[in-house]
Amino acid sequence: MFRYAIAFALISLGCACAPSPSQAQAQQGSVSGRVVDDQGRPVAGAEIYVNYQSFGGGRAMQYGASHQRGTRTGPNGTYRIRVADMAPGEYSISGYATLNVNGQRIQVKLIPTNEANFASTAATVRNFRLGYTEGSGESSYGVGGIVLVQTAVMDFTPLGEVEVTLVPSKGGAPLTRRLRQTGEGWVATGVPFDDYRVSVRHQGRQLLVRDGGSGPWVDSFVGRFKPLGASSYEMRIDIKQP
Repeated sequence: MFRYAIAFALISLGCACAPSPSQAQAQQGSVSGRVVDDQGRPVAGAEIYVNYQSFGGGRAMQYGASHQRGTRTGPNGTYRIRVADMAPGEYSISGYATLNVNGQRIQVKLIPTNEANFASTAATVRNFRLGYTEGSGESSYGVGGIVLVQTAVMDFTPLGEVEVTLVPSKGGAPLTRRLRQTGEGWVATGVPFDDYRVSVRHQGRQLLVRDGGSGPWVDSFVGRFKPLGASSYEMRIDIKQP
């Protein structure tokens, strides 16, 4: 009799601890996560989007290649998007934060900790970081501002030997970058967004600079990033020997 009582108690405990079907369902079919900056502080108001990626089996015709849903992060940087009621298949995720940089609104692409697609039926976690990265083989331009340097007509300074110094206009540590060659030209990438006083040197010798094809030739000038497209901003610098 005592053995049956123990067995009954264990069965009852198991039933009490196991999640109900409705509880289990609530953990599936959604993607959630958190957005923080480089100091680990939460980023509120960031935009997070899921995008439909399964185009086979006529699904693109049925649901549309741009099937998308978005939300914003809360005060603690967290978000959640339900995808169980969307088109079945795989989804990608992306995120953006809008910064106010010296009165200029700049949209920055968030850096995901995991870029893999996920199934609409899964319980998925995708976290993001608001920060800057220099370009690499997979991403030529990284995340952040792009500084494009060009020589003046009949100036043959080898751009691979040039160093660009950027001093934040409101103070702060200067950035010095060597240029890399990309399909667009010689660039410095992953530059934090700000207004900068720009100067350029070649093998220690200061060059003359000007702002993107206009203005006088000077030792330095204050430059600002200008929008090229979605989440892409560029500062153009012309250089020449003095």
